[in-house]
Amino acid sequence: MRRALDAALSEVEDLEVLGVCGSAAELCRCATAHRPDIVLLDVHLPDAAAGLGLIGALTRARVPVVAMSAVGGVRGASLAAGAVAFVEKDGAADTLVDALFAAGQGPP
Repeated sequence: MRRALDAALSEVEDLEVLGVCGSAAELCRCATAHRPDIVLLDVHLPDAAAGLGLIGALTRARVPVVAMSAVGGVRGASLAAGAVAFVEKDGAADTLVDALFAAGQGPP
């Protein structure tokens, strides 16, 4: 899923993918190294206990987070933790792209 998402988002004009991470630790390293404008976060990373906590940490570091999950029931918890938007994994690609641009206040 990560690689497919990376490939799809890399095709979007005015959007640059800085990294694809498979764990909370990897995301922390990548975010520190690259200082992204936005993070798209799968709330259920392999080390899922960190998912919602990462939203808070990134938000405190002033990095907007768009949360994503196959489980719609975590929408409220993700937004309460500080995510600026929530998208479902099986949602439309346009919905994801719109959420990313809205989070970064880039082109619609």
